[in-house]
Amino acid sequence: MPRAAADSVPVQGTLRSMEHMGNEVFVHFRLAEVELTARVPADQLQDLADSRPGAPHEFHLQVSRGHFFDAESGVRLC
Repeated sequence: MPRAAADSVPVQGTLRSMEHMGNEVFVHFRLAEVELTARVPADQLQDLADSRPGAPHEFHLQVSRGHFFDAESGVRLC
């Protein structure tokens, strides 16, 4: 995942998949029962680049830059 920033929160999760989109990668992962997707610059994948689906990983979330939606209604939560 991207370099840890001052406002990032480290969390343990499981990699689901990665979609390479050119200059960025959509990283799909699970935290407990919650599925999340992160948009990561391709040059910042670091050690995640060689990970396989199902692998545990420490993700660093920049919560202040996140967009969260209700899974059922699609309404933005914050």
